[in-house]
Amino acid sequence: MALLELRIYRCPGPQHLKRLNEQLAVDGAPMFARHGIAIVDAWTVSLGGPSGRLVYLCEFPDLASRDRAWSEVDADVDWQSAKKKWSEGVGPLTSELEFWLMR
Repeated sequence: MALLELRIYRCPGPQHLKRLNEQLAVDGAPMFARHGIAIVDAWTVSLGGPSGRLVYLCEFPDLASRDRAWSEVDADVDWQSAKKKWSEGVGPLTSELEFWLMR
């Protein structure tokens, strides 16, 4: 059975959320795929919950694959450069990360 990870990012302001969505589409998704992270879908909270949040669901074969993939992304110099590029002029794009692992 696959392992699903729901990631919820809180953004400090609307411009941060806009950039985070762009970062995920342009740099994040391709880089994550390269490291074995399959994004099932992504959403922005618009009604019925706190706004300013980007939510996405990832799928992994198992916990070890998930841990290895995120470690590789965190260590990837291209990812560090992308994060820096997208936050220029506005500061950090996220103020909080919450994630749930589900089977």
